[in-house]
Amino acid sequence: MKNQRASRIWPVLKYGAALCGLIVLALALIGAGRAEPEPEVVDPEELELEGVQLRLGVETGHALGDPIKPYVEEWEEMTGASVEITEIPFAEIYPRFMTSFHAGTDDFDVVIILPTWLGDMSQFLVPLDDLIEGDDMAAWDDVLPICQDIVTWQDETLIMPLDCDLFMSFYNRTAFLDDDHRAAFQDIYGYELAPPETWDQYYDIAEYFTEEDPDLYGAMESMSRGTQTFWTGLSRMVGYVSQGEPGALFFDPEDMTPLINSPGHVRALEEWVRVVDVGAPDILEFDVGDIREQFPLNTGALALDWASIGFIPTDRENQELIGFNPIPGPTEVYDHDTGQWIELDEPNRVPYMAALGWGAAIPVTSNEQEAAWQLIRYLSSPEISLKLVSMRDNYDPATGYQPFRYSHFENVDGWVESEWDRDRAEEYLEATFESLTADFVKPDLRIPGAFEYLDELDAGLTAALAGEMEPQEALDEVAERWDAITNRKGRDVQLQMYRESIGLD
Repeated sequence: MKNQRASRIWPVLKYGAALCGLIVLALALIGAGRAEPEPEVVDPEELELEGVQLRLGVETGHALGDPIKPYVEEWEEMTGASVEITEIPFAEIYPRFMTSFHAGTDDFDVVIILPTWLGDMSQFLVPLDDLIEGDDMAAWDDVLPICQDIVTWQDETLIMPLDCDLFMSFYNRTAFLDDDHRAAFQDIYGYELAPPETWDQYYDIAEYFTEEDPDLYGAMESMSRGTQTFWTGLSRMVGYVSQGEPGALFFDPEDMTPLINSPGHVRALEEWVRVVDVGAPDILEFDVGDIREQFPLNTGALALDWASIGFIPTDRENQELIGFNPIPGPTEVYDHDTGQWIELDEPNRVPYMAALGWGAAIPVTSNEQEAAWQLIRYLSSPEISLKLVSMRDNYDPATGYQPFRYSHFENVDGWVESEWDRDRAEEYLEATFESLTADFVKPDLRIPGAFEYLDELDAGLTAALAGEMEPQEALDEVAERWDAITNRKGRDVQLQMYRESIGLD
C-alpha cells in the first residue's frame, strides 16, 4: 500500500476554512463523505495466540508506559498471549533500542518509538504497508494525513501511530477570569488579560503574576538537561524563523549549513532566558513531569507542554482550571535569504510537532511478527486509541498520548465517557485540531543522527538558560557540533536525507 497524497509533509495541509466554527462543524466539513470507522472485535479463537509471548519496549512512567497497560492486559485476556513490558527512561530508550538493533538480537517484538528516530531506525523495522492495507481495525483512513506522513520513511510506513505530537500553551483559566487580576493587568500593561497570542504577551502575563500574586508562579516550562527541554526551545524558535518554507528551523537545504545560530534563533533564546526570572523558583530544574504534576494544582499562570488532555487534573476535578491555547508567536520573523527581519501584521503562530508522536513498530529481528502486529493494531484501533488518548481507565498524572484520528476529534461523547466536561473536551479538541490542520505545521527533525543533533541542542539551550553561556555563544557552539555530526555521517548523504525528509526531493 502506498499513501496516495501529492506530498509527504510539504506543502502542509490546508483546512483553514473549516476552522472558523465549532470543531464539530469543522470536522463535518473536512470529513464529509468519510465513513465512520467501525471498530473490529478481535476473536481470540481466530488468532490462536495461546502461549505466545511478546516483548514490548516503552518509555517508563505515567506518560507512556502506564497508560497502555490496561489495554495490553485486555488483549492478553482476549488472545491467550502474554506480553512482557520493559520500561526504559527517556534518556536511555534510543540508545537501548539502537544497541539491540545493531547487535541483531531479538530483545523486542514491539517497540514504541518516535518518528524523529526513523533516519537511524528505519533499516531495522518491518514495513507495515501490506498489513495496514484493508485492515478495518487499523482504519488507516481515519488517521489524520499529517499523522500518517510522519510515520513514513522513504515511502514506507514503519510505525503505527499511537499519538500525534505538537506543543501547546496552557493558561490558568481561573486566574485569567478573576476580576481583580483583569483590572490590575489592564492598568499595568494597557491591554486585556487574555490567552497570549505573542511571546511578548506571554512574558507580560508571567511577569504580572510573579509580581502580583504570591500564590501563582508566572510560568512553568521544561528547562533541565536531559529532559526534552530542546523541544520546548524549538517550539519557541520556530515562529521566529519560518513562515512555511522547508528547512528554516534546522539546516540550509542547499548545503546542510546549520541555521540554529541565526539571528532568529538567537532572539528566541534571548527572550526565553528572560522567562527564568518570571517562572517557578526552581524552573531550571523543571522537566515536563514537574509541569504536569504541579500546574493542575493551581500553582501557575502559564505553561508550555505537549497538547495532552492529561494536563487537566487527572482526578477529573476542577477541570475549569486549565485553558488550552495554540502556541504563541512573534510579530517579526527572520528571513534567512535576505538576512532581514520582516514585520508582520499578525503573530506568526507556527504549530510545532515536537517529537512527532509515539507509535508502535516491529523490529525485523522479532520472531513473533504476526502476533506483534495483532497487538499493535488493537492498541491503535479507533476504539482503544480513543480510550488511550482520553485517559479512560487512567487516573495517573498526565498521559503522553494525543489525538491522531478523525474519530478522536469527532466523538466528543467518547471524551465525556472518560469523565471530561463536554466544554473542556471541545475546547481541547478544537485547539489541538486547529494546530494539526493549520496552513503550516512544522514537523520535527527526521534524519540520521537526529538524536545526536537534538542532544547537542539540549546542551546549548540549558547552558544558556542557566546563565553559563550567552545565547549567541551557546548556539554558535551548537552549530559547530552539528557540523561535526554532519561531516562524520557524510554531508552529501545527510543533505539528501534532509531534503527528502522535508519534501524537496
